[in-house]
Amino acid sequence: MRRRVPFAFSKDVQVLQRHYIDRNTSIVLVRVLDEYYYLLVSHSSCSVLKKLSEQEISRIEAKESFSKVFFKKLSRMQQRDREDRE
Repeated sequence: MRRRVPFAFSKDVQVLQRHYIDRNTSIVLVRVLDEYYYLLVSHSSCSVLKKLSEQEISRIEAKESFSKVFFKKLSRMQQRDREDRE
């Protein structure tokens, strides 16, 4: 069963990364407007671990996520395969 995320489609609040510590606890990187935070999230609470500095934010914005790079590469490979078949 998937949990409902109230801000899932908001442009103002965005979950960028989630790393699970255990089954019910995770560390989440979120962007709220123009500020970034690391949060410790459990099934019953949420705490701000750190507000990121401008330097840390610029490093995060410069990186592309693994899935984005992977699917971009995969689509190029599929395109080449189609061209080779034609």
